[in-house]
Amino acid sequence: ASGLNKTAGVIILTLKEATILASSSLKIGAVILEGEGEEINNIQDLMRVFQGHNWKGKINFKIYRNQKPMNLVVGVKK
Repeated sequence: ASGLNKTAGVIILTLKEATILASSSLKIGAVILEGEGEEINNIQDLMRVFQGHNWKGKINFKIYRNQKPMNLVVGVKK
């Protein structure tokens, strides 16, 4: 359904309102493929990247949205 030619990444199914991520450029249906250059294939990978890099205040993601790969910087601090 995402348009990817392989099983990879973590698809965003929901975003809670009034959260940092909901106000970011991440959208429901996007697939997170990499974070800070590290491959993400499951929620554990995503959490490892988040916990390892959130101190920076932002995380660089490679995502797949609307049938296209994109690079996205997401602020993770208020």
